[in-house]
Amino acid sequence: MSIAQIGVYCQQYVLVDKKQVLYQMNKTLAKLIVVDDERAQNEALCHLLKERGFEVFGFSTPAEALDFISCTQADLLLTDLKLPGFSGIELIGKVKVVQPDLSCILMTGHGSVETAVEALNLGVQDYVLKPFKIGHVLSSIHKALNFQRLRKNNETLLRQLSVSNQQLK
Repeated sequence: MSIAQIGVYCQQYVLVDKKQVLYQMNKTLAKLIVVDDERAQNEALCHLLKERGFEVFGFSTPAEALDFISCTQADLLLTDLKLPGFSGIELIGKVKVVQPDLSCILMTGHGSVETAVEALNLGVQDYVLKPFKIGHVLSSIHKALNFQRLRKNNETLLRQLSVSNQQLK
């Protein structure tokens, strides 16, 4: 490996860490919910995300995940499309009723244009095809969390601006 290649590798590594650190500066740990009925996939993904500093809760059925989401504030839902009981898209629709601002990423090994469009219409931030590289999933998670943080900051600023405008009247 040349010095230039090492430099590029180190830059990429630091960049990923900076994104995570920047998010963690604003919030201690991002709480992620992973739903996948393939046990090995679920456990591996949960383990890798925990190693990256996230607080992760894994579920094998959408019903279990929905029960958890109904009583716990979370930052992001990462769900498979094909699940026992009801689909990942149906889960996202139900979750958006309970937590409308929850960021969602849909994973699938059975992708189609129709399901991608349906997912995006529900407000899914990304649509990840299986098998995937963990780097791609991490990038999607960071983008979704960053978007969520920016949206919350904008809402706060708009409220402050509204209050300031009211005081000027």
